[in-house]
Amino acid sequence: MPLSNKGFCLCLLALTMPICAVAENPIGAIADCARISSTGDRILCLENALRRLSPNEVDSTPAAAARANESRETSVAVPEEPEQRIGDEQVQSRNATREQRLSSLQSATELEVARYSKVPYERLVVELANGQIWRQIKGDVQRIRVNLDRNQTVDIMQSSLGGYQLRLNEIRRTIRVERIR
Repeated sequence: MPLSNKGFCLCLLALTMPICAVAENPIGAIADCARISSTGDRILCLENALRRLSPNEVDSTPAAAARANESRETSVAVPEEPEQRIGDEQVQSRNATREQRLSSLQSATELEVARYSKVPYERLVVELANGQIWRQIKGDVQRIRVNLDRNQTVDIMQSSLGGYQLRLNEIRRTIRVERIR
């Protein structure tokens, strides 16, 4: 003779947790589960009792909602896995408006130049009076002739596509640069 679902549940509970008395009232079963000393058995008993709860038996009073919020606030925060944080800045950038992106870009104006020099492949190196050194990147192939007598200030702006741009103010030319030091 086949067992009904209720009979199967009773047998399953009776085999796995002899201490937990199966009650017709799921709330009573939850109370019975609290008396089990073994953590694993208590959790299993609670899961089975919660599965039998119908939506109208769940406590939906404001006090119950407050208790649920309080228990969530007192729970220990679990740090996110590093795999879930990878690329967060791209998602935030994609969801930001154009004005937000442009306002977050950094820039510095009227910086005094201490010295200019060239490195192989005719890339310009700019040493500022504040000690920063900026070098023209490989992808920027502009050939610029500068001297300190005519070009004394620069502006550095963060590019909206990534990287930085250096504007030679006196000759009104802009090159793409990377900071070396």
